[in-house]
Amino acid sequence: DAGMAELRRRGKASRFVQQYGALARHGKPDGRFAVLVTLGELVMSGRSYYTYHAMYYHLTRLGACPDVLSEETTWNGGVPERCRVLVVVAQQQPFDPRTEKALKDFTARGGKLLVTSDSTFRPEGAAVVEGEVKNIWQLSGFHADAHRDMWKQFADAWRRPLEEALAATGVPAAATTDPEQGYCLAMDAGPVRYVAVIADAKDRHYREFVPTEQLPVSLEGTGWTVRDLAKQATLPAAEEDGRTVVKVDLVNEPAVLLALCKGAPQAVALRARTGARLGGELVFDCAVQGQGGDLGPV
Repeated sequence: DAGMAELRRRGKASRFVQQYGALARHGKPDGRFAVLVTLGELVMSGRSYYTYHAMYYHLTRLGACPDVLSEETTWNGGVPERCRVLVVVAQQQPFDPRTEKALKDFTARGGKLLVTSDSTFRPEGAAVVEGEVKNIWQLSGFHADAHRDMWKQFADAWRRPLEEALAATGVPAAATTDPEQGYCLAMDAGPVRYVAVIADAKDRHYREFVPTEQLPVSLEGTGWTVRDLAKQATLPAAEEDGRTVVKVDLVNEPAVLLALCKGAPQAVALRARTGARLGGELVFDCAVQGQGGDLGPV
């Protein structure tokens, strides 16, 4: 009903993927934070997944977008090495002994455990985060109003306790912004880091786009060259407290993708795949080379 102009706008995503390829194929979401999912809660509470979702929501707004880690994964090999902070949410059932061992091994290697205060069972050595986790079914239900309800939960009940708890762990977020205006999602692809910056204004439904200029984005580390892939422009950057700070405009679209690297690309390497035959296709793999080595495939 919106006409061709709206279809052209939506087609920008397809053109972007066609130009750059699927970033997810070559990168991994930042996995330093995780929420623990236990079978006991899934069995005994029919809506525990919504409770885990609520904590996922609150953490993501603070730049700590977590993996959702099943306790079954920890039974063989323990908590993944990339996880540095693990959050236990509203745990009302006893832990499986295998999970208890995995959590003890995790803290023994320096991992940080957080547990919400509405948990009856709390892992040994976990820092308690005060608050009762409410999911959408405890608010307005699976309706449009739930988005504003979750905003209120974040602002009134969880922002300050989680900010303080995360700061106490000493584990920095890969990318953050003002949570009242948007949020960031980070992904690593070798020497390149990608950060999606997404507009989501306070007290608005996620479908209500509020154009925002000069949104500050704080990136872990220094020395980054930061490219806005939508504008094909390098963003001016400043260094503050060991982090790189840039400002992003979200005016025409509610999201933008940033690419971070330590140096500009210098060359492109082409390698022909084996198996080419006369009269058939000649297929190449292409990789970008930089000062620090291979910057990844194109």
